[in-house]
Amino acid sequence: MLLHANALTRVAAVAAIALLGGCTEQLVERDTRTAALAPVPVDVRPSLSGTWRGSFYDHYPHSRSGMQDAMIQIDDDNTFTAKMAGRSAPLKGTVVARGNRVVLQSAAGDMILTHSGNTLYGYTHEPGTSADIMIRLDKGENAP
Repeated sequence: MLLHANALTRVAAVAAIALLGGCTEQLVERDTRTAALAPVPVDVRPSLSGTWRGSFYDHYPHSRSGMQDAMIQIDDDNTFTAKMAGRSAPLKGTVVARGNRVVLQSAAGDMILTHSGNTLYGYTHEPGTSADIMIRLDKGENAP
């Protein structure tokens, strides 16, 4: 009977090691949630340079502003100028791309957008007014 118990203990120990081995493999795998925030080499990233046009609206529940026009010009030197309807002065600053995220950094604050093909979009904080806005911009290939 003692021999049978030792064999059962050994089988249980081997099974436990096999299960824990699988768990530790999962723990050391790369976290894919933060992979999108890693800088992407310039030669791999699609060009952001150009004119992006679209619209935005103030997401505040009691806002009456409706959809408004927006235009962002991104230059080859990674600087931008953003003109948004109803805003007295354009935002100016630098562009940082990390994966599919595009951060428009200005003295007034940052806007973080998602880049997908020829579209920039997102729910973000608009530094000029401190409003939370929904914005969508499409890149105009033939825009002036």
